[in-house]
Amino acid sequence: MDTNRSNEEPLNKPPKAFEESLYREHKKLFNHADNLLKLANDWSEKEFKPSDTFERITILFFAKSRKTYWAIRMLTGMGFGEDAGILLRSLLENLIDLYWISLKSEERSKRFLDFAFFTYGEGLRKLEEDKLHKHRGEQVPDEIIEELLGDYGKIDEQLLKTFRKYKKWMPMGRQEMAREVDKTLMNDKKIRKDEFLFLYDKAYWLLSNVAHPNPSNLDDFIKSTGDKLTLRAQPSRRHIANWLILSFHIFAKILDKTNEVYNLGAEEKIKSLKGQFAKDIRH
Repeated sequence: MDTNRSNEEPLNKPPKAFEESLYREHKKLFNHADNLLKLANDWSEKEFKPSDTFERITILFFAKSRKTYWAIRMLTGMGFGEDAGILLRSLLENLIDLYWISLKSEERSKRFLDFAFFTYGEGLRKLEEDKLHKHRGEQVPDEIIEELLGDYGKIDEQLLKTFRKYKKWMPMGRQEMAREVDKTLMNDKKIRKDEFLFLYDKAYWLLSNVAHPNPSNLDDFIKSTGDKLTLRAQPSRRHIANWLILSFHIFAKILDKTNEVYNLGAEEKIKSLKGQFAKDIRH
């Protein structure tokens, strides 16, 4: 029984005293996360007017990444570091995908969008073949089916074969994508050496170990006493600082790209937030 929990606190939430203690321990990191999230939330109030497919895709990545970062902030604030790590891996994938698409924005945006049409088209075909939507009482309007199947039918035949074979939109793994981003941006003097590849090789591996059950993370969930095992029933301080630092770095770069694509004029604001963050991390 948790003697630190008051009678009024629900069982499905961490003890309030634990959350307050966690916040005090990492106050600066939480404040930096909140400041970065505030900037993203301010942008979410804007009306964006994309002029091409890449600009549409940029907003998609920004919108998805904003909610993911928000969820990471909430989970770390409650001591659920392992679960925040799963979302952080997704945030890192967003970063690599967005920057890789941006290198050849027209061609790769089309490929990304074509895979969406492929997913819808294949899904509708399976629903029709199995009549699953009718068994479940679901009805997809005929005009929507016609539109989606029309877009599906426009996908290049060779690309369609690739989608069917690999079941993913990328023609390579994310390690290769990260390497290409580094090479291009280093040539343009926009990043330090191998920045994206470093994130993939170090952070992605670590986050995958947290995301998937394996011997290296058993201590996150169970503890042994002699020949007995018991659950770690409460949230913990494990991973919190590392994930707050890594997620800030990743999400800030996603904001950099969004700002660049839409000319939001936030270069100095982002630079200031990153500078203050770096200063506190060094101390």
